[in-house]
Amino acid sequence: MKQYVQWAREAGVSLELPFKEHDMCMFISRRSHKVKYITISGNFSAIRKYHIERGFPWERDMFPVLKNMFKGLFRESGQSFSDRRPITVEILLKFLSLLDTTKYDHLVSATFLTLAVQALLRVSEYTEVPGNPSENRPLRIGHIHFKPDGPVIPHMAIIELKTEKSARGATGRKISIGRTGHPSGACAIRLLQQMLHRRKILFNKKKLESLSLKKNSHLFVWENGSLVTSRDVNTVIQGCVKNLKLEEKYTSHSLREGGASSLAQRNVQDTQIAQLGRWKEMYVMVRYTKMSLEQMAGLSHAMFCLPMKNPMIVFSFSKYKF
Repeated sequence: MKQYVQWAREAGVSLELPFKEHDMCMFISRRSHKVKYITISGNFSAIRKYHIERGFPWERDMFPVLKNMFKGLFRESGQSFSDRRPITVEILLKFLSLLDTTKYDHLVSATFLTLAVQALLRVSEYTEVPGNPSENRPLRIGHIHFKPDGPVIPHMAIIELKTEKSARGATGRKISIGRTGHPSGACAIRLLQQMLHRRKILFNKKKLESLSLKKNSHLFVWENGSLVTSRDVNTVIQGCVKNLKLEEKYTSHSLREGGASSLAQRNVQDTQIAQLGRWKEMYVMVRYTKMSLEQMAGLSHAMFCLPMKNPMIVFSFSKYKF
């Protein structure tokens, strides 16, 4: 946004909202000689946010010339549209059928796969991202709160997520998941409880108390004591894809996309999906449609048990946007 304001002042262009399409196209033309496509895309994310914050609509179809300019820049950049497919509930269930949860590492894999789909988690929110410490904000045991707590089977789990803007060690957003009630037993709450119970026995037996159930311990740890990384998640996914002989491309981000797609296919409102998934683009709309944690937890049952209404709906996050 700062770059656009600076350019507008130098060029004598009005900053009155809404910005004129012609002026924004001129801005792109000037910037394209200096910076890469991804930088310009980021500039327009800020401009879009600036408009929406002040009550002005922003849809791609409102700016046909701008849209075509972005398409041209995208092609020139050498990037391609993502051919990644979402791991919906239906595909997740096939993955889970391949895992023997009597083995601890298989149980860990089943748990993070299910949790990522059910809670629409980014891979950096529950694993270590090798080579990118700034992205690392994985879940700790103390970030999961079962409700009710104690011997009663919980109907909900509240998850505290550390956000990019939070101080180190602090937590940011709270989301919740509920019991799915799926006949197969596919449920992140059930799997989390099984994993933590087995983990306590396993690491106490190995006399590794630091990896047992301390609140500041990482949530996902392999039997050998190493942390689950984003590469591990992709390795597990690719193993399942190979065993199922699937031809489509799936990655760790397919889990988040799959959860969102599964909810949309069951006619869950976009604002509810956006609130659970924490999408910034819809935060203004979400501000007026706040769900309680109990209501958010109810989406888990909808995702796994409601009949599919619109199987053709797929959430995909392309790099091409403005």
